Amino acid sequence: MTSSERIEQFLDTIIEENLFKAKFFSSKEKLRFNLENLFMGIDLIGKRVLDIGSGLGLHSFYAGCKGAGSVICLEPAIEGSSEFATEKFQMLQDRLGLKQVTLQTITFQEFKPEGELFDLVLSHYSINHLDESACITLRENKESQKKYKEIAIKLNSIMKSGAIIIVCDCSSQNFYSHLGIKNPFAPTITWHLHHPPQVWVNILASAGFADPKINWTSFGEFRKIGKLLFGYKPISYFLNSHFCLRMKKS
Repeated sequence: MTSSERIEQFLDTIIEENLFKAKFFSSKEKLRFNLENLFMGIDLIGKRVLDIGSGLGLHSFYAGCKGAGSVICLEPAIEGSSEFATEKFQMLQDRLGLKQVTLQTITFQEFKPEGELFDLVLSHYSINHLDESACITLRENKESQKKYKEIAIKLNSIMKSGAIIIVCDCSSQNFYSHLGIKNPFAPTITWHLHHPPQVWVNILASAGFADPKINWTSFGEFRKIGKLLFGYKPISYFLNSHFCLRMKKS
């Protein structure tokens, strides 16, 4: 099976199993756009990938379909959610035959890479959960900043020179959070656990990462047109303030 055929199989499986949830409507092409946009410009063939907070492994299996040589998913065993994620992960692995994608139900702090160095590390909506209590006071508390710097130093230590880290999250600098009202585009977001991308830039830079690039993402339903119309910080401020930050190990 070619890489293109495997990707089509993967996309079809995700849609058939109703594993892709969208704000307005789910579709194969929206899923394809989101994944291509996330990994845009990154050659995954033969690469070692670490997916922190992988959930059921949607991004990990896509990386595997794109030729990644090894993908490790970290999804802590959280009461009430881990059983579903583990079950769906195993189903995807069986159907896609991607044995190089593996799951460890532990936290990043518990993870022992055993000398393995990664080409790419992904934290998609998980950076703020690595230490939630520290994350709440991250901007004003020195001890919290120290804890997250230690996490960033560990990230640096397990990555190859020039390796890329991708951090995706929502910025708390948002029109609705400033008014103290529920965001209609992201009604379940707990804003006190989120920070503007510059906070993560500063933390990662303190641990040896450089060359930050911030991409403000748009609604995937509109794909390229939506990216052109809505993919800017001033527009995102009035939507869900979702961003993806890329930095390199220098």
